Parts: sequence; C-alpha cells; structure tokens
Amino acid sequence: MSRRSNVRPATLLGFGLGGVLVGHALTYLVLVPDAHARTADLSATGHAYLDGANALGLVAVIAAVSVLFFRGLAGAGDRHPRVYERLAAFQLTAFAAMELLERLGSGVGLRHLVPTLAVGLPVQLAVAAIVALLVRFVARTANAVADLVADGAPVWSCGAATLLAEPATVVVLISAGGPPPGRAPPISFVR
Repeated sequence: MSRRSNVRPATLLGFGLGGVLVGHALTYLVLVPDAHARTADLSATGHAYLDGANALGLVAVIAAVSVLFFRGLAGAGDRHPRVYERLAAFQLTAFAAMELLERLGSGVGLRHLVPTLAVGLPVQLAVAAIVALLVRFVARTANAVADLVADGAPVWSCGAATLLAEPATVVVLISAGGPPPGRAPPISFVR
C-alpha cells in the first residue's frame, strides 16, 4: 500500500522558519567571515533577538518533522505538490522582511541592505532546496515504515521500543506505553 504525505501549511511553516534562520546565519557567515566582526555587525543592525528566534526555529523544525512523520505513519493522504516553491517563496519573503525591519528598527537605515539581499536571497533558495529534500525524506521514511507495518513485517516489542524488521532494514519506534507485561528473553539480531 503506497501513501503520499500531506504537507500541511502549518507543518511547512515550521520547516520554513528553520530554513530562513539557517539561511540568515549562513548569509552573515559569508558576508562577515570573522566571528568578532560578525557579532559586532549583527548587534549594530538590530539582531539582538536572534538567540530567541533560533531557539524558536529549532522547536518549529522539530515539531514539523514530528508532525510530518506521524501523519505519514497514519496514512494521511493527498500529496501537496510544489513544496520547494512554497518554501522558497516563504523564505525569500521572510528574509527580506527580516533584514528590512532589523535595519529600520535599529536605526542604521537601509545601508548595506542591497549587498545583504544579494548574498542572502540566493542562500535562501539553496537552503529551501535542502529543506524540501528533508521534507521529502521524512515523508518517504514515514511512508516506508507505515508500509512495513501494513505489509505484515515482523514486529517485536521490548521495553519502550518497537522494532520492525524487514530484510536489510530495522526501524526503531519509541513509544510511551512502557514495557510489555511479563518477562521474556532478550531479543538478538543475527545477520
């Protein structure tokens, strides 16, 4: 049974937030390679919020990966095409808006905005392509695991982990259900 992933807008937003922040960091790494000069430049141009934004972006990406994976396991259908295009559009817009608002908010004006955008926008496109590949990988992995279960792959449960075995594939799924009742010898895999 083949499933296609359903990449909902909220899930895509989580991936996009992470992508725009990674692209932002890479842009400044390219623009200002020296770490001390980069820190000074970032603080002078209204980037004081970045630590909190990066933490939020990490949480958003982890949530997006989890939602996409578990929706794929549940067999949520209807594939959404154009993931790359949607990510690229979001990341380009968000990056340009971030840079404009950072400069206006810090009072430095729009100086150096054009060089920043000239480097940052292509970086955002590249990061969006990588994030789109990540989305595809997570969706395909979830579909493969769901197909293994649907096709009757041997399943062993021990403690908090469930193991699915297929030739040359072992997948470990962590569950919150706790250990199964009773006692059994340890499971060993010999290849």
